[in-house]
Amino acid sequence: MVVAWGTNRLDIFTVGTDNGLYHKCWDGALWSDFHNLGGKFLYDPVVTSQQSGSLDIFLVGKDHRLYYKRYDDASWTPDFTDLGGVCTGPPAVVSRAPGCIDIFVIGADSALYQKYLFQGKWSDYTRWKGQFKGVPSACSWGPAHMGLAVLGVNGGLYYKGYNNGWMDHFEQLPGAYTRNPQIITRGEKLMDIFIVGVDSACQHLSFSSGSWSSPVSRGGGFCSDLSVVSWSPQRMDIFGLGWDSACYWKSWSEQGWTSDWKSLGGHCTKGPSVCSWSPGRLDLFVVGSGGGLYHKYSPGDGNWYPSDSFEDLSGACISLSKAS
Repeated sequence: MVVAWGTNRLDIFTVGTDNGLYHKCWDGALWSDFHNLGGKFLYDPVVTSQQSGSLDIFLVGKDHRLYYKRYDDASWTPDFTDLGGVCTGPPAVVSRAPGCIDIFVIGADSALYQKYLFQGKWSDYTRWKGQFKGVPSACSWGPAHMGLAVLGVNGGLYYKGYNNGWMDHFEQLPGAYTRNPQIITRGEKLMDIFIVGVDSACQHLSFSSGSWSSPVSRGGGFCSDLSVVSWSPQRMDIFGLGWDSACYWKSWSEQGWTSDWKSLGGHCTKGPSVCSWSPGRLDLFVVGSGGGLYHKYSPGDGNWYPSDSFEDLSGACISLSKAS
């Protein structure tokens, strides 16, 4: 998990081979060492930032319950807060406004559960009907608007929207898929979903004028979930791991899509995870074949550095997840 809550600031969270939570940060000049935040966890950490200088981390423990830890005012809460539940995978987490967090997780019965923080208090879990699998994905473009995408046990893609209130039911979108969806927002009433189809290619669905498009193939062949970031309403960058274990990149701008997927190299086993802390800036992280963490960045000129390799950030990772 990599998240940026301000210019020249990156925070990385990963579960180590001892199942503990580890943190590493970049202050614009130097990388810190990995710091053990404790705990024993099963899946990827999920992190969101309500505002500059704050971080909220959610993980599933070895008892399959959901746990929460917060960073604020330059310090961590001393303990993990037990949020309960029976989770089969990592949650989707989104912050619509300071003091407001929504969590979505799939339970042992394959139903989807929602829990939220408002005015300093956590709600109970609300069960939503349906049969789902994998890891849901959520986005928000304002306090009154959210979008949620999740994979059904039948391989279908399902969407539920919030507009001052949730839709009554999940809408099944066209297509059949094999990996978890990634939903992002580029601005008011603009959403995009990227997901790997049964042909291993990247499929793209877009939302505008109140409805979803049919899926459009963006090509490629992937063995991982896709990672997507948007730093402008007119820009999207998509990353995925190919069957050759290399990381691939494709982008969209006002001029349209780049014609081909560009190989960024690497021998990757997990990831990719990507974020942007300023217009044009991209920071990409993957886990290599030895379990180490590797980094590559683009300053916005279309080039990637290091140009012929990845920067070795060391560590021993069993997970690397995406910013929520």
